[in-house]
Amino acid sequence: MAESFPTVADLFVKSFTLVEARDLAASGKLLYPLIAKPRNGYASRGIAIVNTASDLEKIDEPLMLQEVAIPHSDDPFHIDYVKSLQDGKNLQAAEISVQLLADKRGQIKAQCITYNKLNNGVPIEILPYENNTVNGAILRLVPFLQKKGLQGPINIQGRLTDKGFKVFEINPRFTGITGLRAAMGFNEVESCIRHWSFGKSLEGSALNPRIFGIRQTANKAIHISRNKRVERLYRKIHGDKEYNKEKPIVLVTGSTGTIGRNLVETLLQQGEFEVWTLDRSKETARNIHYAVNSVFDWHDFESGVLNFGAIDKIVHLASARPFHEAKEIADSLTKGMQIFSEYAAHGSGEIIYASSQSVYGNQPGTPWTEDLTPQPTTLYGQLKFALEQHLEGLRKVHPGISTVILRIGAVTGDDTTICQHEALARLTLRAIQEQVVEIYGGRQVLARIHYRDVVSGILQVINQHSYENHSVYNLSMKEAHTLHDIAVKVIEIVESSKPEKSISFIKHDIEEDKLKSYAIDPTCFMSKYNWRPKYSLSDIIKELVS
Repeated sequence: MAESFPTVADLFVKSFTLVEARDLAASGKLLYPLIAKPRNGYASRGIAIVNTASDLEKIDEPLMLQEVAIPHSDDPFHIDYVKSLQDGKNLQAAEISVQLLADKRGQIKAQCITYNKLNNGVPIEILPYENNTVNGAILRLVPFLQKKGLQGPINIQGRLTDKGFKVFEINPRFTGITGLRAAMGFNEVESCIRHWSFGKSLEGSALNPRIFGIRQTANKAIHISRNKRVERLYRKIHGDKEYNKEKPIVLVTGSTGTIGRNLVETLLQQGEFEVWTLDRSKETARNIHYAVNSVFDWHDFESGVLNFGAIDKIVHLASARPFHEAKEIADSLTKGMQIFSEYAAHGSGEIIYASSQSVYGNQPGTPWTEDLTPQPTTLYGQLKFALEQHLEGLRKVHPGISTVILRIGAVTGDDTTICQHEALARLTLRAIQEQVVEIYGGRQVLARIHYRDVVSGILQVINQHSYENHSVYNLSMKEAHTLHDIAVKVIEIVESSKPEKSISFIKHDIEEDKLKSYAIDPTCFMSKYNWRPKYSLSDIIKELVS
C-alpha cells in the first residue's frame, strides 16, 4: 500500500514479500515482530507471528509479511498485546476501523470511526471512537484515494501506535459490521441507495456516541451506560471523555397535542437535548415548534428517512383519544406498534410510553396500584394495554432497549382541547356560563392531574441518565376526591372569584352498581423519581375559572 501512496507512505505499515523479508533479515535490517498472512486471506485465517529469523525460515509458502502495528503505550490493551506477540499470537483488539462514504464526485459525506475487538477476524465489540491523530491521518489520505476514483463506501483498518495511526488494510466496500453500524446510527447502505438509485444527495449520518455494538448470533446496539466494563473501556480510550458529551436525541411523537407541545417547549428551554418530533403534519409541527432540530411525519417514517439508530429516547404521546372512533383507535394501535418495533430493531435507548389509567377498566378497590391486573373495558383502554403488551414482548426479544410505561390519570387543565371534553373542565365551564353544577351520584372517588404535571413527570424520566429495564408506573395526583366534594369545590371557587354569580347545585341519585370510581396510586413513581405534582384540585379549578 505504501508503494501505491508514496507521498503518505508513513501512514502505512511496511509490507514485504517473503524473499524481501529474508534478504533484509540476512543483512540485519529487518525489524521484528512481523505478521505473515495469505494475500487472499480473510477473517484473519492463516496468520502467523514472526518474532525471530528462525520463525521466518519456517515459512514455506508465499505469504505477505507486514510490520506489526502495536497499540500505543497508553492503550488499555497494550500490555496484553505485547505479551500475545511474545507468545506467537495475534491479539485481535484495539483495532480502529474507519468507514468513509463518498458521493459520485468523490466528496466525503460521512465518516465513522470505531474501536474494535475481534474474534477470528470478525468484529464482536465496537465502540464509537474519536481521535485527532486518526482524523488527521484520514485527512492526509483522502485526496490520494480521490485521485484513484473514490466513490461509495471504503473501509480503512489500522491501529493507533506510538508512531501515530498506522494503516494495514484498505477495502473499497461495505463490511461485515455495516448492519451493526446502522443500528448505531450510521446507515450507509440506505444513504447509498438514495444517492445512486434515486439521485438524492448523499446525506451524512453519524454514530450515536452513547451506543456500543456487539456481534454474537445477531447484531445488538446497546447504550454504553448499561455495561460498566464497556463504559470504563470507553473512558480509557478517550482519556476520560464523557460518552454523553454530545446532546442526546429525544424523539417526541404527538408533539402537537397539549402534553407534546408543552413537553417540547420545556425540553428546548432546558437545552440539554436535541429534540426531534414525529407527527401527522410537518407543517403544523413546524408552526408550533420553530426551534425543533428535526421534524418528521409518517411519510418520513415509512420511507426510512427517520434514523432510529441515532435516537436515545422516544416519548410516545401520539394516540387517538377516548372520544375518537374505532377506526382512529385502530390506526393509533398500528402506528404505535410499528414505531416500537422499528426502534427495538434499530435503536438501543429508551421508550417512554404514555399509557393510561383506562387499562384498569372500572375494577373496585381504588386507588389502583401497578400490581393490579389490567382489565380494560373500552376500545381506548384496550389500545393502551395492547401497546403495553407489545412493548413487553419487544423487550424480551430486544433486551438492549429500556421501556418505561406511564399509566397517566385523567388529565385536565386550561387547554382548549381539554376543556371541550374533560369532565372537570366542563363542570366548571357550565358553572360559569349557566350558573349550575349538576352531578349524578356523588360518592364516586375521582382523581385528576394537570397536563403540566404530566410534563414534569415525563421530564423526570427523560432526565435520568441511567436506563431501566422495564418499569410501569402510575402518574397522577396523589389525592383523590369524591364527586360531591369536587362539585362543592367548583361552586366555592366560582362564587368566590365571581361574586355576582350564585351557583345552583343539582344532584341526582343513581343505583349503587353504577357508582364507579377512577383513581390511581402514584406512590411508586413519586418515590422512584422524587416527583410531586405542582397543581392541587383547587389550583386546577382556579385556573379553569380564570
